[in-house]
Amino acid sequence: MLTSFVLDRELRTLTLEIKGFDIDRFDEQGQAICQQLELTVLERQQDADLITWLVDFEGTTLLLKAEHYSASCWLEAMREEDVDILVFLTAHYAGHANTVSDV
Repeated sequence: MLTSFVLDRELRTLTLEIKGFDIDRFDEQGQAICQQLELTVLERQQDADLITWLVDFEGTTLLLKAEHYSASCWLEAMREEDVDILVFLTAHYAGHANTVSDV
């Protein structure tokens, strides 16, 4: 499902490229991402163009976001000190993706 990860430490984001991304199927695709990355969904919000899920990874709260117009999906660290979790996820799950990069 995940084909690449792009980590941006400055923006505190981990962009996730999803094979066959479809915002209308994000509930299903988001659940699959959460299972693959071992994230627990705490809360879900859907606006007109943006889906935001509050997720937990081993005690760290992150945002999982998906945007309609850019057809993009990303994890976002809410605090500067949580960027290390994105780095860990990138390194730990790199075997599940074709491309991993750090900008």
